[in-house]
Amino acid sequence: MEWSSRTSAQVKRWARLLHAKGREEERAYIVEGEHIVHEAHVAQVRVTDVWVLRGYRGSVFRWQGKTAAVWHTVTEEVMDKITDTKTIPSVAARVCMDDDGGLRGGMQTVIALDAVQDPGNVGTIVRTAAAFGTDMVLLGHGCADVYHPKTLRAAQGAHFFVPVWRGDIVEALTLLRRDGVAIAATAVDGAPLDASYGRTCWVLGNEGAGISPACAALCTHRVRIPMRREIQSLNVAVASAIVLYASMGQ
Repeated sequence: MEWSSRTSAQVKRWARLLHAKGREEERAYIVEGEHIVHEAHVAQVRVTDVWVLRGYRGSVFRWQGKTAAVWHTVTEEVMDKITDTKTIPSVAARVCMDDDGGLRGGMQTVIALDAVQDPGNVGTIVRTAAAFGTDMVLLGHGCADVYHPKTLRAAQGAHFFVPVWRGDIVEALTLLRRDGVAIAATAVDGAPLDASYGRTCWVLGNEGAGISPACAALCTHRVRIPMRREIQSLNVAVASAIVLYASMGQ
């Protein structure tokens, strides 16, 4: 079946997934573009619907019929209605949310974000965490939504391959400390970067305000990333890459 009306009830329901309320109610979200849709298939997540533009014959067609997903042909007008990018993608998919798993014991490397608000930063950090084999990404209250379209584009499907936990960051750090995990925060007045803490949770804070006093009180280490004196800080996603790379060298 081809969908051509932007105002049909079904298309409006799909479009609700572009908004946080709709995503939470439906427990689903939309991924856009061949690469991320393909990554969803590789990760074997629950894809319920795939939308392709009329005439599409790209790589995603290789797995048509190999999953339970329903395939829909849509016009550019409909694809524009249900996706977020300025350039209309040729393919998109509806993916069911996984329930946030609880914190696991015995994790080696964790990264915790305290009110990191920019979706691009959050998505890039998730992608970096997956690349460096991080056990989990913790998103505290006030962080950008991991299922926001901009977050998903920045993550490029990496959220399929690293667990993402959402909740009270202070509670999470408290539990990690009880499990023997070092809690390390980046700070301009910290000790030189050292990744020899053993099992570590790296805490990165809000782009402007840094980490909250409650999180700071739980930190066992304050770490400074060496840089030129003229530069006072780094982008939070860049800082995440530096500390996670350092952890890989332990």
